Amino acid sequence: MGTLGTAVLTYAAARRQAQDAGVMEHGHWLRERRHERYIAFLDGLGAWGTALDQVWDPLGNYRRDLPQAGQPCRPRLVR
Repeated sequence: MGTLGTAVLTYAAARRQAQDAGVMEHGHWLRERRHERYIAFLDGLGAWGTALDQVWDPLGNYRRDLPQAGQPCRPRLVR
């Protein structure tokens, strides 16, 4: 094969290794960004929960008229 063939194969292998490392690094970077966005989303849900509590708490007993999770909603007939 010779020296030239070995040099070409070495060059191709090094180039492929660098390309693979770049793909892996980019994937890691994307996962980090996704994780940060998920944490921000969860923080936002906490703020929504606080806001909903501030709205629902003054309603008091009206909340018990709402169907619980898993129960069908039965509309009342108004006459």
